[in-house]
Amino acid sequence: MKRLTEILLYNPFEEHLGGGDAFSVTLDRGAFSLCHLRKRGRALEVEFYNRFPVSDPYPGPPEVVSTVKVVLSERGINVRDVILSVPREWVLVRPVELPLSVEENLPEVIAYEMDRYTPFTAEQVFYDYALLQRTETTLKIALYVVRKDQLTPYVERFGEEGLGLKLATFGPAAAALLEGLVHPDRSSLIVNSCNGQTVLSLNVHGNPVSVETFTDDEGLLRRIDELQKEGVLGFRPEVVVLEDVEKEALHGRVSVPTVSAGELRTERFPIGNGQGDLSSIGASASGVLRGVRPVNLLSRGRREKEKRPLGLSYLLAAGVLVLLILNITLPFVRDREEVRILTEEIDALKADVRAVETLRSERKTLAEKIGEIRRFKASAPLMLETLKEITRLLPDNTWLTRLKVTEREVFLEGYSESATGLISVLESSGLLKNASFTSPTIKDRRLNKERFRIKAELERGDNDRQ
Repeated sequence: MKRLTEILLYNPFEEHLGGGDAFSVTLDRGAFSLCHLRKRGRALEVEFYNRFPVSDPYPGPPEVVSTVKVVLSERGINVRDVILSVPREWVLVRPVELPLSVEENLPEVIAYEMDRYTPFTAEQVFYDYALLQRTETTLKIALYVVRKDQLTPYVERFGEEGLGLKLATFGPAAAALLEGLVHPDRSSLIVNSCNGQTVLSLNVHGNPVSVETFTDDEGLLRRIDELQKEGVLGFRPEVVVLEDVEKEALHGRVSVPTVSAGELRTERFPIGNGQGDLSSIGASASGVLRGVRPVNLLSRGRREKEKRPLGLSYLLAAGVLVLLILNITLPFVRDREEVRILTEEIDALKADVRAVETLRSERKTLAEKIGEIRRFKASAPLMLETLKEITRLLPDNTWLTRLKVTEREVFLEGYSESATGLISVLESSGLLKNASFTSPTIKDRRLNKERFRIKAELERGDNDRQ
C-alpha cells in the first residue's frame, strides 16, 4: 500500500523545480568550515564557503557560534536552522545485525541494546542508524553514536544565540550522501587526507559502514586490497572517491577504478563555484535534497512521517465528498431503512470482535518479539569480555590501532616497544591460543615503536562481532 501511494503521488518535476538553501558548520581537528548551499532545480550552488583555523584541538562552541552569526549577518543569509557536522573521531560506527521481527520497534530495540553494541548506554549518547540490508530473517544496519557530552555544548550554545540545529551528522556520512546519490546501486570507498592522516570510509547505498584511519599509503593500499579480496565491494567495478588528495597518487596502485571529488560533483548534481570540500557540501545538501534521509545523530533513530504532497489532500477530499453524497441519498430509500439499521448493528458487533482479535494478535506478536530479542541477546557474546581480556594482558607500552573479533579469531594491529613479547603474553590467556604474527614487525622511527599484526584463535566460537 505504501509503495502504491508513492506511485500515485509521485511528482516527476519535484527534483527539477524544487529549491531551498541550507547552512552547515563542519567541525574538524584544528579548524571548522562554513558552507551556504542553494538548490536550484537539479543544480547545487555553493553561495559561500570558508575554512577557519583554530589553535585548540577542536573549535569550541563560543567561537563557532559567534563566527556563524557574523557570517549570517554580513551576507544577509536568512537561515535560522543550522546543520552541524561533528568530527569523524567523535563518532563510533558499528555494523549491527538484528532479527527481522524487531523492525517495527527498531529505535526502541537499539536504545535497549545500546550498552551491548557500544561502551555506552542510550542515556549517554546521541545516535542514529541506517538500514543496509533486509533478509528473510535479519536486518543489517549501521549504527552511528556520539557522546552527549561532546555534542550537547554546541546544541545548547546555538539555542542560547537563537539558532536551532536542523540535524547533526559527521563528515564521512555527509560525503557518502552525495556519492550515494550518484551511484545508489554501488558500494564505494571515500579516501580523504587531512592533518597527516588518511581516512578510508566504506559506504553501502550512501551510508558509511566503517571508518578507518591510516598514517601511510602502504597501509591504505593493503586495506583496499583486503576489502576487494574479501568481496566487500561486490562484483561490479566500484568507485574510489578521492578528496583533498591527487587522484594520480593512487591511480594504478589499487585494483578498483578511481574518480576525484571534482569529477563526482558533475555527474548528477552539478555543484557551482568550485568551492568547498565534499563533506561540507554534503552536510549542507542534507538540508535541501529530497527523497533521501541523511544521518541525523540528534534523532536517536526516530523516523519522522513523510509529508505528503497536495495530491493526498485531493484524494481525501474526494473520499469525503463521496461519503457525503451517500449519507444524503440513503435516508430516502425508506424500504431499506430497517435492513440498513440491522446491517449497522451487525457491523458494530463485527468491529468489536475484530478489535478483540487484533489485541490478541498484537499481544502474541509482542511476546514473540520479546522472545526473539532475548534469544538473540543470549546467543551473542559480549564484545566487552574479549576487550577486557586483551586490555588486561597488553602491557602499558603497547596500544592498538585496530581490533577485529570474528567467530573464532582475533586480529590485533598496533604499536609496542617489544612486539615479540606479545605472543607469549597473549598465549598466557585462557581465552586465546595459537597467537602468531601475520606480517613482519616494522620499526616506526617516528614513534620509536614496533608496529605489529597478530592473529590468535579463540578458545570458544562466537557469532561475528566487530
